[in-house]
Amino acid sequence: NAWAKGYKLGVQASSDHVSTHTSYACVLAESFTREGLVDAMRRRHTYAATSNIVLDFRIQDAETTYLQGDAFTARGAPQLLVKVFGTAPLAKIDVVRDNQYVHSVAGAGETADFTFRDQNRPPGEHYYYVRVLQKDGNVAWSSPVWVK
Repeated sequence: NAWAKGYKLGVQASSDHVSTHTSYACVLAESFTREGLVDAMRRRHTYAATSNIVLDFRIQDAETTYLQGDAFTARGAPQLLVKVFGTAPLAKIDVVRDNQYVHSVAGAGETADFTFRDQNRPPGEHYYYVRVLQKDGNVAWSSPVWVK
């Protein structure tokens, strides 16, 4: 709901010490230092998962590649780059634009690597994120990338 209202927030998941489940706050940082981690969190270079899933979501525009959490003005149809390394067989991976599913890929094993170019993007600013569902019920979801 916050994204639909225009708030630019990244995602993370974390379970408390008395919970019955596990979740991960994943941070994509350039350096494994306190400063590097805080900088990456401020830039929303984060994703959430309920298992040790690796989710690499980027958007390429011309010669520049943007990480999940970034915001930019596109010069053409953005190309979304998705890589997933699951902890169990993948059920499906969804690409979501403005809370609407715009592309889905069926799982085939524990990894996925695909690109998607959104040729039907209406004018204006839109946000994209990726949602991963494994066959064991675990999930991962990226922070959005905002594209004008």
